[in-house]
Amino acid sequence: SGKDDELKNVHSSEDWKDEEELDNDIDYSRRPYINYSIFDLEALFEGTANGDEYKMIRHELSFRTTLRAKRLESRVVQALS
Repeated sequence: SGKDDELKNVHSSEDWKDEEELDNDIDYSRRPYINYSIFDLEALFEGTANGDEYKMIRHELSFRTTLRAKRLESRVVQALS
């Protein structure tokens, strides 16, 4: 149980969005945050100052469709620029 166990349970996805914008040095075929709630993702974003981590959060948010997820994705994109 816990987030460490969830990170071991990564899932593959062929449904990439904005593939041309993704960096080659990060393995976006994995979704380590697939089981994270939007609350977890917001907390992760707030506690992170790492560009690579932001990119992984953004990747996960690209699969989310709620307004809250899209708002967080916008904040992550802004932090990356």
